[in-house]
Amino acid sequence: MTNEEMGRYISARRTALGLVSCGISLPFLLADLQRAAMWREAENIIGGADGPTAILVTGGGFPDWLGYLLPPVLLVLGALLLLFSRRQKR
Repeated sequence: MTNEEMGRYISARRTALGLVSCGISLPFLLADLQRAAMWREAENIIGGADGPTAILVTGGGFPDWLGYLLPPVLLVLGALLLLFSRRQKR
């Protein structure tokens, strides 16, 4: 395999990985935006009451911060891979 072919192969792989990364992260980002909108709407209805109607929710095994941090990180990673997927000529 020549250097030219190898460069095209690596560029194609970076492009594919960038597209997959962006494609995976976008639905999660949209779901986060929808969840935030629903939370704001519910908070307006309840009014932030902490009385006898308070609802306590326990967490599972997946950390909340990772669920909020992972989609933007994947989107940025995908965008960077797409940006640098073109092979730069020397």
